[in-house]
Amino acid sequence: MVTSMSSAHAKHLAKKKAIKPFLSQSNAVLHIGCIGYEDYLFDDDVWLHSWIDDHAGDLVGIDLLEEQVERGQENGYEMYVEDAQDFDLGRQFDVIVAGNVIEHLPNPGLFLDCCEKHLTDDGVLLITTPHPTYLRSVLNYIIKGKHTPSGNHTMYFEESTMNRICELSDLSLVKNVPLTYNKTPKSLPGYIINKYEALSRRFGFLTHMIAYQMLYVIQKAEDY
Repeated sequence: MVTSMSSAHAKHLAKKKAIKPFLSQSNAVLHIGCIGYEDYLFDDDVWLHSWIDDHAGDLVGIDLLEEQVERGQENGYEMYVEDAQDFDLGRQFDVIVAGNVIEHLPNPGLFLDCCEKHLTDDGVLLITTPHPTYLRSVLNYIIKGKHTPSGNHTMYFEESTMNRICELSDLSLVKNVPLTYNKTPKSLPGYIINKYEALSRRFGFLTHMIAYQMLYVIQKAEDY
């Protein structure tokens, strides 16, 4: 289910703000899952791939959606139909961006192996994924007694599990960046949570609790 445009714009801005420091016109960038939400395809306000294209020197995208990739190619983008768990482009990249991909995969280890192979020695892999200990998710679990995965998500990653799975692919988790946005409250509990989140953003305390997603910054392991 696609979120409302206002929510989509807010989340898109949060993701762009977190990713931007790692991009430059001298970078070769690989964008995995470049199509994203089909409803936002070629919408410059919310389509991440077009924004990355504006900030990267050389951009390549891969995705499984054949028809949409073909449309991207027709619009001048260098895109290929590839499986994120099994691809070989025959080159390496300074930056690899994988926005909201890993939680959809049945075998994230194969995905990370492919990323490691395509990353330059001093390159960075940027992964965004839902944050399982997000305050709203935790409260929802307490109330309902269970966690209901969103859509076709297969699993979730917090810092320790992401760190371990990276180690198995000769990668190293070097930083995690909480992604937050202002959410419009629809109830009194939502209003109270919203106030807490606003204070947390303002004063910088417990920001991991208000992060709906995390950006994980990953590099090749130093001893590899």
